Amino acid sequence: MSVVRDFKPLGGTNASDADLDAFFTRKGVPTLNHVATPQPSVVATPLPVAKPVPVMRRVTLDLPEYVVDQLHDRARASRCTTRHVLMTALKATGVTINDDDMISDGRRVR
Repeated sequence: MSVVRDFKPLGGTNASDADLDAFFTRKGVPTLNHVATPQPSVVATPLPVAKPVPVMRRVTLDLPEYVVDQLHDRARASRCTTRHVLMTALKATGVTINDDDMISDGRRVR
């Protein structure tokens, strides 16, 4: 059930903030807190530099089912992705992988 209020519109009025606050007080409307506008800072803060996104390429592997099951089990136990488990294993065998590319869970990056 809606309650119909008989409010008159304030559009087109040239009242000052003090006049509006007095009007709101008379009508029982909560007053607004007027926040002072911050002064612009003299020193400009530098924007963060975006890192270039590395080019990703897809590699399709045909592995025995028990190997895939073990990879998925390790990923679940480590709470990371299967990709991370594979890249950790590749890094352990001497493949050069940048630490920035060792993302444990890609969903957290988005």
